Amino acid sequence: RPLHQTSWERAHPESSIIRWSGRRGSNPRPEPWQGSALPAALRPHSSDEPKFPTTSQSAEKVIASRETSQRPNKFPSWATYKYFIEVEATFMMDRFQADGPVEFDDSLEPLDKEIDPRDLYVVFGSFEGDWQVARFSSFERDSSASPPSNPEAKKDVLRDWQTTLDQDDYLRYVETIRDEIAAGWVYQVNACRLLSNDDGLDLRQLFMRIRQRHHAPAGGYFKSARWEIASASPETFFRVANDSGRRKIVTSPIKGTSRDGTFKEKDSAENVMIVDLMRNDISPLCRLGSVEVPRLLGVEEHPGLYHLVSDVVGELKDEVTWREILERLAPAGSISGAPKSSALEVIKRFEPYRGAYCGTLGWIHDGEAHFSVLIRTFFKDFKRSSAITFFGTGAGVTWGSEPIDEWRETELKAERLISLASDRKVETIA
Repeated sequence: RPLHQTSWERAHPESSIIRWSGRRGSNPRPEPWQGSALPAALRPHSSDEPKFPTTSQSAEKVIASRETSQRPNKFPSWATYKYFIEVEATFMMDRFQADGPVEFDDSLEPLDKEIDPRDLYVVFGSFEGDWQVARFSSFERDSSASPPSNPEAKKDVLRDWQTTLDQDDYLRYVETIRDEIAAGWVYQVNACRLLSNDDGLDLRQLFMRIRQRHHAPAGGYFKSARWEIASASPETFFRVANDSGRRKIVTSPIKGTSRDGTFKEKDSAENVMIVDLMRNDISPLCRLGSVEVPRLLGVEEHPGLYHLVSDVVGELKDEVTWREILERLAPAGSISGAPKSSALEVIKRFEPYRGAYCGTLGWIHDGEAHFSVLIRTFFKDFKRSSAITFFGTGAGVTWGSEPIDEWRETELKAERLISLASDRKVETIA
């Protein structure tokens, strides 16, 4: 019987996982697998063992991984099979490059246990909490700075971008947040809008241009059956380093943006608010007394603007899993607000959908990890359309915010990358 199938999986069987489970003594007992169509390694060893229904997918496209306890001659009293329908997925980030995962899951379940340090695990999470995990057993970690782009590739000349919130709508959004702050419901909210274009932008080629022309320390590319992402993110969600068997985590929230490196009191205030939130977020994951803030309000220069960046570090408890880290921290505090639960409630009123924007993309390998916050990010959601490209932009709102200044900040953050995608200069973003 199929378990844990989402509506997306049912509508797109080629991209989903179909799980089947059988339990000794269940009633009614599922029908047995049919003949030799099942790979030999997966056939039951005797008539005593649990039997499973057939799948409508062709046997040639089934990759299986079996989760059982140690088994001498037969299965334990029950067994669970996971069948991974072959999917295409591509990933590029830092110096990793990988194609063709050996496992793919639309949940964080694979990270809820000890994982093979030799494999590369790629994880994507949307702002709304849709997760994808791909395990690659074969991948490259090239030392070259960036892969070459195709010089003969057609350059994308884009028409005007549409926005989910025009200037008047966005100003009302900011005023609503200030009202909620005055009422004591929140004290900081990240107010965003999505730009969209239906010119069929080639995101892989765009990512090559980003690598060559726009420094992005947390940039990355990911494509699966559901999503395609080309990110120029400057923000690290978190890193994990393996230091002599002890795992150290650092999260580096960005709050505060300036064109010339001059920041307002409001910028410093919201950065400190989010630092406090991130300290609270990682503390339950870390050893008592290990959480520190070694950098507060550091100034970083990025293409076309400056940011205030802080670091919050801690030493992870031995028993904490990768799944627990991601579920505890996501969505990032820097793109939601504080308190996080109240900020998310306000965001939902004006932003029913962010998709990949403000989500996370990253990798896990050999006990270490690097995850980005997906800001400055182009993405396609194939569940919605294969032609429409989205790009998100936003600003942090506090009591000291001037609505028109926050609108201008969203333009500042978008203008350079929209120009890069359009291969032309863009003065303002509608």
